[in-house]
Amino acid sequence: MTAQFFKRIDIKFTVFYVCSVLVLTGIIVAISLSIRHNQALSADVTSLQNIKSNLAKMKNAPELINAAIEDIKKAIPEKDIKTPEVQVFAAVDELKAKFQGSDVSFTAMEQKSNEIIMPVIIKGSFDDYTDFTNVVGNLQTWKSPFFVIDSISLTEGKRNESVDFELKAKLRTIKN
Repeated sequence: MTAQFFKRIDIKFTVFYVCSVLVLTGIIVAISLSIRHNQALSADVTSLQNIKSNLAKMKNAPELINAAIEDIKKAIPEKDIKTPEVQVFAAVDELKAKFQGSDVSFTAMEQKSNEIIMPVIIKGSFDDYTDFTNVVGNLQTWKSPFFVIDSISLTEGKRNESVDFELKAKLRTIKN
């Protein structure tokens, strides 16, 4: 009787122990899943907050882009000349005025994608090297058409401090 009694108690205790372990394991798994779910929700809330803040920035983006386009348009003056080809020819006239007494020659305009290019060769002399560098420096500040120097050849002139030069460059402008 006592052996059977203890056997029943052992079986009941074992069943109770196994059930308790299963319930405890279920609780631990449920807590673990709820913690992971909570972390995922927190990450989602953070992502949504970032999206909301970026949305406000994106709403302002078209205004910033339009302002930048206007700034670019202001930086490139039209000089009251509408066609880019006429702008290039007007620039050649300015070159002839800046390099009076020099030989200013140019070849045909090239059109590449959205750009018009005219090669220019200027040969001549200046009485003073400083004057030459000032004129060339001024050409580098042109905004439209751009004056892009390919090469400059300098030799000492026949007179004291004079300089003979050959300047190869390109006038570049954007098609409208």
